[in-house]
Amino acid sequence: MQTNRPLDQINFKRTTINHLTQPSTVNGQCLTVSFEKTLIDFNSKQAFLTFKTPITLKLNEVTFKRPTTIMLAEGQQLTIDSQINLIVTK
Repeated sequence: MQTNRPLDQINFKRTTINHLTQPSTVNGQCLTVSFEKTLIDFNSKQAFLTFKTPITLKLNEVTFKRPTTIMLAEGQQLTIDSQINLIVTK
């Protein structure tokens, strides 16, 4: 159980994310998740990320090697299959 200050930001910079087959669920208040100059190769029909609460998602020079789904709060879905620059606040 977390007892310190809540996490408010997660950053991935200049990295490759591959060989993943299981999704990740993110649950946090006022959270910003950033990917910068990142290659993502997620091989699953499930969502790569699922956000349970409203967040800010920043994608800067992010390349998705295959169609990849991100589930935003309130069931909104984002599917990406190319290089993208995007900021979503939901």
